[in-house]
Amino acid sequence: MPGNISSLLTTGKLACPRCKTPFATGENPHCSSCNIDFPVLAGIPLLVNNPEEYVGSWIQQFRNFILQQQHSIQHESNMIASPATYPPVKERLSNVIRAKTGNLQTIADLMAPLRDAGPGVSPKENITATGQFSAPHYLLRDWAWDTNEPDLMCDKVKEILPSDLSMESLLVIGAGGCRESYILHEHYNCPLTVSTDIDPFKLLAASHIISGGELNLYQIFQNNIRNAHDNVSYWKLRAPHSLNNGFHYMLSDARQLPVADNAFHVAFTPFIIDEVGEDLRAFAPRIHQLVQPGGYWVNYGVMTFRPEISYTGEEVLAIVEDSGFRILTHGYDKKFHVAPRENCLHQMFDCLYFTAVKD
Repeated sequence: MPGNISSLLTTGKLACPRCKTPFATGENPHCSSCNIDFPVLAGIPLLVNNPEEYVGSWIQQFRNFILQQQHSIQHESNMIASPATYPPVKERLSNVIRAKTGNLQTIADLMAPLRDAGPGVSPKENITATGQFSAPHYLLRDWAWDTNEPDLMCDKVKEILPSDLSMESLLVIGAGGCRESYILHEHYNCPLTVSTDIDPFKLLAASHIISGGELNLYQIFQNNIRNAHDNVSYWKLRAPHSLNNGFHYMLSDARQLPVADNAFHVAFTPFIIDEVGEDLRAFAPRIHQLVQPGGYWVNYGVMTFRPEISYTGEEVLAIVEDSGFRILTHGYDKKFHVAPRENCLHQMFDCLYFTAVKD
């Protein structure tokens, strides 16, 4: 099970995403000012401005994902039935159908806590503004592949943080499958690590894996593969060992983080500052607000900002300093991203990294 919610609330580091009133200690998050109880999904608190819209949005996305997969399976079945289809392709398509069907069941089981919290209400804003339901590849990257992508990123984080750092608390924003959170929590023997993401599928899966469970997923690549064996792979996703004490999760929107002022010693933003969907000039001051005096903001990722809020690396660093941080170190690191060995199409990015201190 994920870290105990009452112990997370006891830290005093969380606050209502609506009004920033600190949560009272207890079994479930409750804002006395807004008079709202925030839901909990399989032990993970859902701390967003409008929980009902969040649930409605993600249930809608999950249903759309199921319909898309079912349509794809039907199309592939039709191809198998067609005499015009090359026989070896038919065999591969049969494997793909089996894999997609298996993944649908696994994902449906994982998403049961969200369905139980439903039906929610239809969101007023476009669902792309609050995240999109993702395929399993990020979980495979974190807990299956031997490409060591999370390790390489964390090696850079360790390199650019002070070598004698005694990390008191860590907030990972955009934690995804949580492998980076897991690695850094272990390396620094951190008393408190909180992994937050907008995507319930990733966090529900990560909490299951990190608490000692096993998740079975198929990896599917229908194009850019060398041979039929690389078409479908079956993976058992497991953590090297389980974590419970001091390791927590929360579902939240990075634009309205449910975090008290001066709460965390270190904030880490992996591949997220360009994905938040808002101007960095608004996002950076909020990171400054939640980091403790003398604490650090560590960033690693690309700069694929939206055109209307796009910044160069130099401009990003200037905005970070304008928000109240002092840049200690920065640079660029070439990195493959979500690049399994079985696929011939790999994306290489020049990633901006920096460490900034709040003096």
